[in-house]
Amino acid sequence: MYRNRIKDQSEYLLDLEKVGINSIIVKIAAIGLKRVHLGKQLCHVREHLENLKRKFGVHPAGEGGELESFVIDAPMFSKSISIDETETVTHSDDFDAPGIPYKL
Repeated sequence: MYRNRIKDQSEYLLDLEKVGINSIIVKIAAIGLKRVHLGKQLCHVREHLENLKRKFGVHPAGEGGELESFVIDAPMFSKSISIDETETVTHSDDFDAPGIPYKL
């Protein structure tokens, strides 16, 4: 989706919420993001992402690779995706840029 390159990422996240697109964080790779953020809905950590934007220049929608997300519900879905089991895999546990994906 190229829209986030045109619009401010904070506005983009709000737009996703408004239209009912629900995503969870499945990978983190930025200062200020920790294991506890994995599996959280973007709408529930938006304020934290905004703080990281002000403090460190982190892109709230993850455009710079700070995080990866996975859509679990959207208006075009016939039903939402339920995740029953996950596993956390640590590639790098750097303070500055942890590389921690979720295995779904």
